[in-house]
Amino acid sequence: SRFFDALGKQGYRVTLDVPGERLSRAEIDIKEDPKGEGYRWDNLWRPYTPSIICIGNMHFAFNLAEMTEYVPAKKVKNRYVRDEQMGRWIRGKNSMPFHHISKHTLPTGRFLLQLYSPYESADWRVQFRQTKQCGLISQIPKMIAVMLEAIPIITRQLEEARIKAEERRIKYEREHAIWLEKERIRREEEAHKASITELKSIMAQWAEDKRVEQFFRDAELDAAGLDEQQKVQIMERLQLARQFLSEDTAVERLLKWKTPQERLGNA
Repeated sequence: SRFFDALGKQGYRVTLDVPGERLSRAEIDIKEDPKGEGYRWDNLWRPYTPSIICIGNMHFAFNLAEMTEYVPAKKVKNRYVRDEQMGRWIRGKNSMPFHHISKHTLPTGRFLLQLYSPYESADWRVQFRQTKQCGLISQIPKMIAVMLEAIPIITRQLEEARIKAEERRIKYEREHAIWLEKERIRREEEAHKASITELKSIMAQWAEDKRVEQFFRDAELDAAGLDEQQKVQIMERLQLARQFLSEDTAVERLLKWKTPQERLGNA
């Protein structure tokens, strides 16, 4: 509350949402000793929308959480509490003999405030920790000061990210245009090759159709010189043969044949 009041007095606004902005929440390690032992708690907030401080057009986000410590503990009425006696022993000269001690992650009663950039393209983060000697309230002026000092830093990072994103966009569009041109050439070559292949196949079939048709004409002429019974039998067999070979002729295939432009038009 003191932090919000100090921000409000300077004309800065605190909100849980900024419409139209893609802002993200940073992770936070609430261990009082970041390098110490203990369980690391993730996903502390639901919903995941970051808390935002608006300073002009710049947005800062913050996390506020009670810190934890990994200490000797004992179970009392289904909950773990600090084992103060064991804590004193392991801090004293007799600490070495105690190799197997029940330890658990417990809240300290002291808080951690983390200020950070909610923009994915700007990396900035500062933490303020409450200690036994120094509370968070006394650090409020410094919190506001570090945010003001960070504005040009974050602004520069955002601009650099915008320039890099624009360069990537231009590079992608150029590479995509090159790919499209290569793809167009490839399709044209494939269409031309397919048309040539099919046309040569039709020409080969055309010669075959002429040869088959010549066979039937010659056979019919030869059958004319036979007796009536043989002539009828031969003509029936020729009719069956014609039906057996009743596939698309070269002329029919030529009607269905497509030029390269027609193939590309249907692609």
